[in-house]
Amino acid sequence: MTVAASATMGFRHRDSDQRWPVKPAHRAAPKPVSPWRWFALLAVVVAFAHDRLPARLDGSLEARLLRTGSTLVPVHSTFVAWRLILLLLLGYAVFQLAKGQRTVAVHDLVSKHVVVASLLASLLLVSPPSIGTTMVPLATALAIIAASAYVRVQSAVVVRRVPSWLGVPFALLLGFTMIVALAAIAAAGLPTSIIIVVASAVCIATIWSGLHFGEPALPGFVAWIFTSICAENRSEVGVVSAALLGGGACAAVAILIAATRLASPKPLPRPHRAR
Repeated sequence: MTVAASATMGFRHRDSDQRWPVKPAHRAAPKPVSPWRWFALLAVVVAFAHDRLPARLDGSLEARLLRTGSTLVPVHSTFVAWRLILLLLLGYAVFQLAKGQRTVAVHDLVSKHVVVASLLASLLLVSPPSIGTTMVPLATALAIIAASAYVRVQSAVVVRRVPSWLGVPFALLLGFTMIVALAAIAAAGLPTSIIIVVASAVCIATIWSGLHFGEPALPGFVAWIFTSICAENRSEVGVVSAALLGGGACAAVAILIAATRLASPKPLPRPHRAR
């Protein structure tokens, strides 16, 4: 075989290789949305609709606590805040379904908390009026679920996986559910000293959480609720005094955290990693 023929065959071989179509690189399929996220949206809608029903069998949560004779029931405007909390949770349930939030793992965990919290809130409205067997366990479980969701969301905020404003609904949820649980416990016929100890524990937990995560929403909201308790109840001097002192301490911590955040420079954005 001559040199020219070999060169011609080599050229044709290389040319035939180039005529084959180049296969595109395989792209990773988008992460599917967890069913719990859809359940969270549905549960919040149901809880909001249930709370807004004009004719409920046992009345509103405020009316149920007032009938029990609890000494830690806040003023009426505090219970109006529950509707705002449900609206904020509804906004969160919609936000977590966004395409850009599918890879954020904390939503898959917190959505389960939202479902359980919405279910417990509805059960509080239809549970039997027996405080010792139903209302105290339900209110306490609701506060525990809210605390777990709050810690998970704030932990994600600290490492900047989610925006800081996303922690506000869960801070308000925790603050409200803690006071509802405290009011239910106060209606269970416990001694005043035990109620004061429980109220002090709520204040200490609120202050610690606010300082630990550096967010003022929780202590500020709890301070407002404790102040409203003092405005509504004047019979139990010891309980009202404890609520007033606790509310003042929470308010001072909230102001301190807010002032510190305003005075400190904003963190630089994290550099994007090459994928």
